[in-house]
Amino acid sequence: MSRILVADRPSPMVDAVRAAISGESDLELDLAFGTDVELMLCVAEVGADLVVVSMSDRTAPPLVERLLDEHPGLTVVALDVNRAEALVQTVAADADLIEHLSGRRLADVLRSATR
Repeated sequence: MSRILVADRPSPMVDAVRAAISGESDLELDLAFGTDVELMLCVAEVGADLVVVSMSDRTAPPLVERLLDEHPGLTVVALDVNRAEALVQTVAADADLIEHLSGRRLADVLRSATR
């Protein structure tokens, strides 16, 4: 079971992740409410394997760097729901841009990012 922690904002991103992993028995969703600091504290608290945050213009927020610095084994997916794109980032690798995301494809990306 892979634990996916999703920042609670923006709502369309949360809805997209929730829809993508519904019915996926190997993916569990947790929501993090509040500030970036509260999200960072929540990562260790819930034992997240993957964190999903929002991005715009193919640019991940500075929070991604802080998350990876604090939790080197973590994978972070920066998701742009409007453009149907995601950046998958880990400490060990450069970011990979995934385009043309659909519900099923997003679930596949989230699953592979936890491995």
